[in-house]
Amino acid sequence: MKQGKPSMTAMGAAAFRAVESMKPSNVRVCYDPYADIFLSPPLRAIRKSRTLTRIVMFYLNIKLPGIFNEIVARTRYIDDRVILSINEGMTQLVIIGAGYDTRAHRIPNVKERMRSFEIDHPMAQRLKIERLNQLFGKMSDHVIYVPVDFEKQTIRNALDQSGYDCSQKMLFIWEGVSMYITPEAVDETLSFVVTHYGKGSGIIFNYCFQSLVDGTCMLFGAEKFRKYVMKKEEPILFGIEEGKIESFLKNRGFGHVKDATGKELQQLYFTGPNSGRCLPEFGGIVYATV
Repeated sequence: MKQGKPSMTAMGAAAFRAVESMKPSNVRVCYDPYADIFLSPPLRAIRKSRTLTRIVMFYLNIKLPGIFNEIVARTRYIDDRVILSINEGMTQLVIIGAGYDTRAHRIPNVKERMRSFEIDHPMAQRLKIERLNQLFGKMSDHVIYVPVDFEKQTIRNALDQSGYDCSQKMLFIWEGVSMYITPEAVDETLSFVVTHYGKGSGIIFNYCFQSLVDGTCMLFGAEKFRKYVMKKEEPILFGIEEGKIESFLKNRGFGHVKDATGKELQQLYFTGPNSGRCLPEFGGIVYATV
């Protein structure tokens, strides 16, 4: 996010969720009734027009094949994990780099059974809070916004001042972040999670394969995605070798690793009327307990 401007990445993801949410319930992969409030006027106009939406989606799929499906699939996968976590007795939700994530408001029982902590840059949070206050008419008591300037502060110090209880079971969500930061920053975040948890806590995050970082990945969607982010001056800085995520996390203190690659997400969410929708294959999404 550039200083003083809303996150284009976060707005893009919200736009994808808004478009997917317009589909019939038996077709849509994820549902976010609040995503639309974060869109710029031009994006909202496109979203309201089926013709414009189809045109934009057509060109998007040429430029970044499968990326729309990947984002809505990972949204659904994380949503499903939040629901499981509530049923497993987790009482706190910590969203690192929250962007325009609305899970604290739209997933059943989160408000009643979890305390949510959203960590993000203060400028990004300001716009989000304004839009949510306009929608609901007040601040939500179950959500604590934790502003962090990642260049000057640590997640640990910010959370310690926010009233979160590290003795409770919690779920950490780290979506759309790991690939854009350095390996050292990834290790720092994972180390924080391992050392600040209640028994049975977990983390879920998506990641790219190391071959995408190296430029050697020939999997579906990889080369176009890599060129796109480099052109946008947001290069992929961190990856994990394909098939090595379990050992990577266990070496850092995690256990019970459950990994889902693009092929597995395809089998989970893109069957029946969605069977023609393809996902990129250059990464995965993983859940692990500490």
